[in-house]
Amino acid sequence: MKSIYFLLLLTVYSNLLFTQTIRQEPYFSHSDSKTKQAEIERIAVSVNKYLSPPSSFNKDALKLFSEETNRIRLNFANTINKDAIFDDLLWSYTKNTHEKIIKANPNLLPTRVYVATRSIPNALSVGEGSIIINTGLLSELENEDQLAFVICHEIAHFVLQHSKKQLIREIQRLESKSFKEEVKKAQSSKYNQFENLESLYKNTLFNARYHNRTFERQADSLAFHLYANTPFASTEPQRLMQLFQTIDEPVNDSSLYLNLHFGCKNYPFKKSWMEDEKSSTWGSAVMAKKSAQKQLVDSLKTHPDAQLRLSWLKLMKQQYPSSVRNDKKSTSSYQQIRYVSALENTDAAFREEQYDLTTYLSLLYQDLYRDSSYFKEIFALTINQLYHHSKDHTLNKVLSQTSPYYSDRYNELLHLLNNLSLSDLLELQSCAISQTKTDSQYGLYAHYCYEKGIGNLDQASKLKNSYFNKYPSGRFISALKSDK
Repeated sequence: MKSIYFLLLLTVYSNLLFTQTIRQEPYFSHSDSKTKQAEIERIAVSVNKYLSPPSSFNKDALKLFSEETNRIRLNFANTINKDAIFDDLLWSYTKNTHEKIIKANPNLLPTRVYVATRSIPNALSVGEGSIIINTGLLSELENEDQLAFVICHEIAHFVLQHSKKQLIREIQRLESKSFKEEVKKAQSSKYNQFENLESLYKNTLFNARYHNRTFERQADSLAFHLYANTPFASTEPQRLMQLFQTIDEPVNDSSLYLNLHFGCKNYPFKKSWMEDEKSSTWGSAVMAKKSAQKQLVDSLKTHPDAQLRLSWLKLMKQQYPSSVRNDKKSTSSYQQIRYVSALENTDAAFREEQYDLTTYLSLLYQDLYRDSSYFKEIFALTINQLYHHSKDHTLNKVLSQTSPYYSDRYNELLHLLNNLSLSDLLELQSCAISQTKTDSQYGLYAHYCYEKGIGNLDQASKLKNSYFNKYPSGRFISALKSDK
């Protein structure tokens, strides 16, 4: 678990954030649609240019290659359309870091960076020169130097054509005579046809995993070379690997005291909420399937263990002369990026109707950024949504069941959320709303949802009109217009 000192330091910095001009709500703009469409069109051209099939492929292999590159293009276009933000802070900051790397390495092929509002701490190279950095990663990094190495790593994947090479290898495997014979044998077996075919598919994935791990070391090697040419501190790639060992553990997870967030003076916290949840058979079955899928995904992680990568980076650094190593410490100011990324992480979970994750993040960030009103407002909106789904008997669609693959703290929250009755959720809405005001669009919308939910239609109408007047281009305009 990360140090208490680090948590205290973050708290001090978070208080300083609110003395500066910085947005206090997630980014939203109606004008981004044109920008997104232009980027999607550029992606289509770029995929065709860089992800071209080898001349040795036969007709069947060419068909598979075309189908897969089309899938890559569509998935990437969907990411840009749904998750990418083109703001003047996160995207601008990431582009600026990228430009510093390109300036220090002028012979590189053209690349482009995007920021996606996803809470998963990850980055990826699409394979045609585009790099996606999740806000879930931006919120966990400590400085620009670490971001720079992440970008260098993804640039290296592109330069080394790892995505294309991996795709070719997988198709060669699927089109090989030996694989087709194995498939034919599995199909002709009298028993367990599905299990046998599934096993073949898993073996193909594990074979791909071996090559991916080899690619990761290659990417780290080239990334360190690119990074060494920049003005960034050479100590930070190693620090980044140390961070990766615990990056899935939120910094203040251990201080998530649910009794302080659920309930109020008029409706105190109930110990019964923490008992084994009242899960349905259907919900448990869905969760078991998700857990099984997660276990498979975890066993196929493409990035080698962070400790192994750390050792490799130490070895590479020793090979550089001290005049090149640049052992200065990072001096970049990064706290605004962490905070705004936290806003985006929480809002992304809410948009996807992942209400257990939204609740979890809003509570964590409430503790970390105590002067921010947004996390209290999104918490109130989430409780409102849980209330309506519970009322409509659709709670299982938006709320997970506990799982051994979740942290203890997350499972505690799931126990609680699954135990809340309809009346509990109604009262907890009242408690949450009492902690918010109507001087921001999220707070105003939260109050509107609450008043409408309890049947106070006159007050809800006044709040709706107030929102229209204050935020004519706001995030919830469409929802309010369609809400009769």
